[in-house]
Amino acid sequence: MLELILLGIYLLIIGIYILKFYKKYTKERALTHLAILVLLPFAGALMLAFSSLTLRRKSQKAFSSFSDEDISPQTSSLGIYNRIDVKKEINIVPIEEALLLNDTSTKRRMLIDALKNDSIEYIGILQKALENEDTETSHYAATAVLEIKRKLMLTKQKFAVQYEENKLDLETLIPYVNVLKSYLTSGFLDERTLIKTKHTYSQVLESLLSVYTEEESYFVDKIECDLEIGNVDKARSMCVTFHQAHPNSEAPYLVSMKTHYTLRNNERFQESLNGLKNSPIRLSNQALNIVRFWSGV
Repeated sequence: MLELILLGIYLLIIGIYILKFYKKYTKERALTHLAILVLLPFAGALMLAFSSLTLRRKSQKAFSSFSDEDISPQTSSLGIYNRIDVKKEINIVPIEEALLLNDTSTKRRMLIDALKNDSIEYIGILQKALENEDTETSHYAATAVLEIKRKLMLTKQKFAVQYEENKLDLETLIPYVNVLKSYLTSGFLDERTLIKTKHTYSQVLESLLSVYTEEESYFVDKIECDLEIGNVDKARSMCVTFHQAHPNSEAPYLVSMKTHYTLRNNERFQESLNGLKNSPIRLSNQALNIVRFWSGV
């Protein structure tokens, strides 16, 4: 009789295990654990409980040593991270992988550690995390998305006010351009707001380039933005200004080619292509490939 009672209790334990952990683990891992429980009555349960507790303690100990100021390399008990410096190798071990790990505490900790640096860079990861089956992870992601959106709005509004007060102040123009670019690529905007923000972005870039021409990327962003919103004449004019500001760079030629290709102006496109081919500029591999492609080489 006692044996039947003990067997019943053990079967109940197995039932609870299936209900609680089957969705948390991968199918293969859950079936492996289930086989251990069935083939090793009682001893299997104790073995899995001890293994789970040990894994959790090691994982928490490894991640608790991470800090913003001094993050030393740690070896994860999961066996897939060896001597990882989070600050240096955050791009080597994609955070997306953390969302696929079985250990939910690890997923949460990896996500939080990644977002401490610059949340806007991880907006795509946060969007994926919103769909995560772990409710705490998805809740954190939703909270982080709202916080990023709030901070972006406040920062944009602050620089908008400063810009209206002085449209030629570099200390306002550069950060304002950067926050507008982040706002445009955040995925938060509806179509109407997106177009309106692009017009603002083009205007602020024009103000910036009237007083600061050293950075090539601002020219490229200005020209591409004008093409997107239909400011064709401004795009053409800025191509000329770009050539004048950076006569020894391949970038003005490449963006001019893109502009005339977009506008389907074959004559001007060929002029830009021939200008790049005949220039004394040492071309990058990318530019060489573009020249060879359009030259039919």
